[in-house]
Amino acid sequence: MASVGGIFRDDKSEWILGFSHSIGVATVLLSEIWATFD
Repeated sequence: MASVGGIFRDDKSEWILGFSHSIGVATVLLSEIWATFD
C-alpha cells in the first residue's frame, strides 16, 4: 500500500498545514506524481 503526504511550515518552523492520502498499490513514480497534485 502506498500513501503520500506532506506538511507546510512557516519561517519559524511552526506547522501551518498537513495532508496525507492513501493511493493504494503504486510505483514510486506514481506516488511522487500524486504528492505533487494532492
